[in-house]
Amino acid sequence: MISNASRRAFTNTSACVIGGVLQKGCGLWLLHITVSGMESIRHGMFGEWSVVLTLLGYAGALADFQLDLILLTEFSKEIIPPSRVLGNGIFIKLLLSIVACTGLMIFLSFTPYSFGMKIAVIFGSFSLFGGVLGVFRVYCQSRLESLFINVIQLLSAFLLLTGFALLIARHANLIAFIMVQVLATIPGDMYIAYRVLKSVRPDFTPNIFLMRSFLTQTLIPGLGSFITIIAYRYDVILLSLFRSSKEVGMYAASFRLTEAFSFIPGAVIKSIYPLLCRVKDPSEAYPILLRWMMIPGAAILVLFLSCGDAILSLMYGEEMMEASGVIRWLGAAECIMFLSPLPFFILIASGKRKEFIVSVCVFVSVNILSNSLFTPKYGVVIAAICTTITELTAFTIGSIMLLRSSKFRYPGRTSPIFIGCIATMIIMKQLGRLHPLLRIVLCLGTYGIAQIITRGVNREDVRLLRMVLLRE
Repeated sequence: MISNASRRAFTNTSACVIGGVLQKGCGLWLLHITVSGMESIRHGMFGEWSVVLTLLGYAGALADFQLDLILLTEFSKEIIPPSRVLGNGIFIKLLLSIVACTGLMIFLSFTPYSFGMKIAVIFGSFSLFGGVLGVFRVYCQSRLESLFINVIQLLSAFLLLTGFALLIARHANLIAFIMVQVLATIPGDMYIAYRVLKSVRPDFTPNIFLMRSFLTQTLIPGLGSFITIIAYRYDVILLSLFRSSKEVGMYAASFRLTEAFSFIPGAVIKSIYPLLCRVKDPSEAYPILLRWMMIPGAAILVLFLSCGDAILSLMYGEEMMEASGVIRWLGAAECIMFLSPLPFFILIASGKRKEFIVSVCVFVSVNILSNSLFTPKYGVVIAAICTTITELTAFTIGSIMLLRSSKFRYPGRTSPIFIGCIATMIIMKQLGRLHPLLRIVLCLGTYGIAQIITRGVNREDVRLLRMVLLRE
């Protein structure tokens, strides 16, 4: 029983990571050709595209409202029949999509954006209703079928890449890019739904008690997620209102490079969360998970601090070198982002929703206040610094809240990770004149060798994590 669960969890995590690597590879290439094809950042089109995606992200957060997380929990517990969870989940998703679309249209009417940007947002809002199909994807995740999901998402990424290449060749406008981005994911989501429907038929009979239960459970994490998304992309909105489109594009292009690695903590959380929901005290797994996430997180820190300018030059050319300060600060934020989600998801899995919402309110307030005071006047570098401060605040306050409500010890043996970071940065400082691609490869290779030598993660960590997550 334990061996089988362990094998499935390992396969699930591996599929998420490998699928994420391939998808992000497509995403980075898509980013490269998009920036080049949109007549460069200095013409502002990439900045406008980024603002449109930010607004759609706000609406998407409201349409999702962390309902997927609650449905994943219910599917994993297997207490309520899956058909009933599917049917009522789809109904709630549809209602949330209507609310989100209406709110987006109202907000759009008060903004000073151009007519073309507003039309692009309106077309993009149709993706909110496509998100209803995401309920079927959640069901597959609860059955640890991440390999199948990642194959579908990879094919969707290739479809999007092909569509963007065709649009760039035809010198299409912003609206066309948004439409292709909306349509590219629909075939994959429909196939996932078709596969699930062959085994489970949704029960659309309205169950007021069940829907009220779902909405009650999702209220606190949903509000927390929605507020968090607003806070994290608040800097882009401020830059679009008070700074030039070139600066927005510069910041967004740098952010998307660092954000490309966010799939790693996301893959771990999606794979481990169904198991966390089944154990008595999920916080017992926190120290081991934290140390494991420190290793790739520190690699990201070293990479962007040592090779940020090389990455910009390789992806966008010399004209983006003025964003080197931005990408270094965003790299530091991404490093902390590997750690900061862990205490929040463990708080949710433990049922400690009050501690969760208090933590969210604290770091969101820090983000909004710092950006409001400094970003409009000082621009993109300060916006990146505010993002780093926000991530550090989120990790600190989340860990404090978890520590107050649970009994665990902070992870030991973290010194080898920091020793590896320092050694790698000292070596890379002496190799500044190498070709950008060679610098990046040497940086990651040196860090990897340092972790192997210092034994960042050993077999004892694996044994302890299996014992915590898979015991009966």
